[in-house]
Formats: sequence, structure tokens, C-alpha cells
Amino acid sequence: MSGNPFAEPTDSDNPYRAPASFPPLAVPADKSGEIVRYRQGKRLVVGKVGTFPPICPITNEPTDRTLKRRMTWHHPAVYLAILPGFLVYIILAMILQQKATLVVPMARRVLRRRAIVMTIAWLGILASAAALFGACVVDRGPPVWGPTLGIGGLIALAIFAVFGAIGSRTVWPAKIDEHFVWLKGVSPDYLATLPEFPYAV
Repeated sequence: MSGNPFAEPTDSDNPYRAPASFPPLAVPADKSGEIVRYRQGKRLVVGKVGTFPPICPITNEPTDRTLKRRMTWHHPAVYLAILPGFLVYIILAMILQQKATLVVPMARRVLRRRAIVMTIAWLGILASAAALFGACVVDRGPPVWGPTLGIGGLIALAIFAVFGAIGSRTVWPAKIDEHFVWLKGVSPDYLATLPEFPYAV
């Protein structure tokens, strides 16, 4: 212990002091207002505050377009709550989920591809819904028409829903905590310009 009782305690004086590598409770943007960015393996790690530089993380190209992404994430172990009941899982997921909202720069071609995929997916979903409706009201023709329309509509609905969900993805969260968001789907060239993630979390 220092002889000066008013001196700032050091880490050796205070064994309960948080390690220097632990991030602050709210990671601020840097002095220019730019969001903090790191790489960790194949993932982009960003803080929850600040703006991205105008470079698409998917193509590593300059862009003047952005996409607002509202993201939620919970630990994969929460999926085990489906076993006792889906309602239990929904309640736990709502309680334990972490959220983040990021405005991410996106290249025009990425946004154009996303719009095409979403249009195809929605048209397919509407057609599948029409087939299901037809299965409920059909009252003429061979008896097999109704079940065929119903089964075909359900299969098509699932296919187009999955196609839309996966095909329209841009960047998506691999993890979210109180401080950072870990993003997948980022270009290796974009990641190569960033420093390694420095915190032990």
C-alpha cells in the first residue's frame, strides 16, 4: 500500500479492480463518431454506438447506401427450452435475448440482390397461401385435389420462407452482449483492414 492515503490505488492495491482488458460498460465511438470495429477470426466485432465508415462490409466497396438492421441473439443453450414446451422457449428467449440496432453500409448490388430475393420469396409465399386456400374451398374434381393442393402449398410455403430468410441475409449476428456485436457474412478483405479484437470476453 502506498504511504499516501489519497493516492490512486493500483491493481496490486485493489485485488477486486477489473482487469484492464475488460471493456467499459458502454463502448463509445471514437473521436470522429465512428463505430469501433475489430476482427475476431472470420467475424466482425463492432460496438453498439457510432456510425460505420461508408464501406460495404460484404463487398469491401465504397457505398452511399445503408441498411438498418435490428438484431436479436440469445445463447444457443436456450433452444433446449423447446423440449419442455415451445411457450417456455419463447418466454426464456424474450427474457435472455440481447438486442442491437446497426445502420450498416451496403453496396447497391447487395441491396439489389436482396430486393430480388425478397420479391421472389413473397410471391412464392402468396402463391402457396393461395394453394392452401384452394385446398380448403375446392369441391369439384377428383377427391385427391384438395389434399394435393394442401400438401403442395405447405411444402412450397416452407421452401419460399426459408429461401427468403437465407437469401435476403446481409450480415447477421453470431453473438451479441452488453458491449459488442459479432457479425457473420463479412468480406475477408474488409476484416483484413481491422485490428484484432483486444478484449478477453
